[in-house]
Amino acid sequence: MVEVSHKSDHIMSIKFVVGVEVLNMICVYAPQVGRTDNIKMIFWEELDEVCRVRVYLKVRNFFWGYFNRYIGTKVDGYE
Repeated sequence: MVEVSHKSDHIMSIKFVVGVEVLNMICVYAPQVGRTDNIKMIFWEELDEVCRVRVYLKVRNFFWGYFNRYIGTKVDGYE
C-alpha cells in the first residue's frame, strides 16, 4: 500500500503496488435507503470528484463496496 486518500465516511481510495503493477482501489459505500436526497447528491458529487482526480488511465482501477441498489422493478428479488 503506497497511498490512502480518505474523501468522506463513504469514499476512500487506496493505491497498491504489486510487483511492477499499480492497482487503485476505490472503496465506496453509498448512503442507505431512507437518507435525504441532499445526502445522496453530496455522495454522488464526491464520487464524481474522486473519479476525476483518483482514477488513472495507466493503472488498474477497481471499484469495491456497496452502492445500495437493487436490480429490477421489485426490491424483494432479482427479477
